[in-house]
Amino acid sequence: MSDNETVKNEIIRVEQLPIIREKLSEVSAAAQEKIKNALSLIVSEETVKTVKTVRADLNKQFAELEGLRKQVKSAILAPYEEFEAIYRELISNHFTTADAALKGRILEVEDALVKEKEEDVRAYFEELRVRENLDWVKFEDANIKVNLSASAKGLRDACDNYIKGIVQDINLIRETNEELAPEMLVEYKKVRNPLFAIRAVLDRKKELEQVTATEQVRTVQQEQETVRQAQMMEFLPPAQAQRVKEEAREPEKIYTAAFKARGTKEQLQRLATFMRASGIEFETIKPEQKPTQVQEPKEEPATEGDTVVFVQFKKEDGTYGGRKYTYLVPPEYAQDVGEGVEVILPEKNGESPKAVVVGVGTTNDVSESIRGILKAIKGVI
Repeated sequence: MSDNETVKNEIIRVEQLPIIREKLSEVSAAAQEKIKNALSLIVSEETVKTVKTVRADLNKQFAELEGLRKQVKSAILAPYEEFEAIYRELISNHFTTADAALKGRILEVEDALVKEKEEDVRAYFEELRVRENLDWVKFEDANIKVNLSASAKGLRDACDNYIKGIVQDINLIRETNEELAPEMLVEYKKVRNPLFAIRAVLDRKKELEQVTATEQVRTVQQEQETVRQAQMMEFLPPAQAQRVKEEAREPEKIYTAAFKARGTKEQLQRLATFMRASGIEFETIKPEQKPTQVQEPKEEPATEGDTVVFVQFKKEDGTYGGRKYTYLVPPEYAQDVGEGVEVILPEKNGESPKAVVVGVGTTNDVSESIRGILKAIKGVI
């Protein structure tokens, strides 16, 4: 044993290990026999009380043994816990406090070193940015990680690579289309992706060219119409020619048209662009449900020649079929009914059912007995 180990043993040493005397083997054999007998019992309605008593006896014995075990454990741990409290007070607390103090001082120095590195690399980045006239580029955009292990050369190389990459992107944009380069650079500053910026501007230019071509065709057509009108004026009597000129000077009347357009998203966008370029005012309209025409029918008895409709109700599959029913048509609806038109029938069970017209006739087409009980429709959809 070395002198160093001897000194350590003199500082902390266990004088005597705990001596535990037990007769667990004897207790175990008796307990196992008792448990074996208990498990061999048949549990039934007649024996359940006896089995419960045996089980309670086993649990009582086990609880007593557990109590003895815990007493032994407490007796063994008591001197160690007393020793640990002294050790914590005289030794570990001092070392822990010293370590925390030293760690704080180390972090303070390391933080200062990292801050110094960051200031240096930021200054270098600023030099590159100014040299390349990239006033819209920020150091944070480069996502350069400055930490204690990063070398000054590595940080500067990262700055070089980032600025070099931006310069290459700008050159690619200018080489692609020098005329559109300023517009492409605006897009590039947003996304920092040269290919995306180039494509976005070229697509926009193509769309504008299509609109411009359409406008040019319209201009030519207007010029041709002007020439045609001038030629026609030469053959008109002076009074009529003067009247045509005065009408031409009147401002062109503005009309309003409502329509629905269907197409792809790109097609609809081009349509909107064309309308704006043509000076056409438009707005998005939401589809509105066709209002249901509902009026109270006139309660008048049916007479010969009155209009009637033959209707069928909608089935579960959405189609119409089954038995046909006959209803009287008030005069105000006579012009609106026809095959395939939906009508609103008289109220039934608190609801106004709907049906489709499958035929139109007059009261002359139905028997006199049915004519006397005909009910009128309430409206046309």
